[in-house]
Amino acid sequence: MGEYWTKFPWYVPLDKEPGDEGVESEEPELTEEVEEEKGVIIAKTTESIKHWYRWRRTKHVSKTDNPWAPFLQQLRIKSHQNAPPHRLPIWQMYMKANAADVEQELQDRWPTAGLEPKRKINFRGAIAREFVNRLEEAERQEYERQARELHEREMKTYQAELSQSLDALTPQDIQ
Repeated sequence: MGEYWTKFPWYVPLDKEPGDEGVESEEPELTEEVEEEKGVIIAKTTESIKHWYRWRRTKHVSKTDNPWAPFLQQLRIKSHQNAPPHRLPIWQMYMKANAADVEQELQDRWPTAGLEPKRKINFRGAIAREFVNRLEEAERQEYERQARELHEREMKTYQAELSQSLDALTPQDIQ
């Protein structure tokens, strides 16, 4: 980078050439403020140049004839579209099964809660957790079992869809 700064002085704007009209031809006197400005300009310009070279390299690499590129692109698209399902916590299973009870409690307690409107969903979850904590151990285990079974069903569906989508790719799709 040192050679760059001999050909293109730091005090010349990037959109100008060193010999252009209106461009200072001599380096300004280096006072403390100018020295600080010089450091900032050199750091920003160096980072911009590195960024441009990185961008250029990745742009070139992605354009090369990589036989795996379409297949990897398909995998990347599928992985973003179909994230594996997550297992619901017990309190969410409770809230799903007893939505009316949780909603009624929310309506009763919300006016006196003194929270911002954007906190309403969090408050609803807190109410559901309170209800779950009051449950007997057997009931809690039942909600846990339901959450586990639901997750297993969703995972089986997810795995089937994923394998089906990968099996559907033909060699022509990959090329």
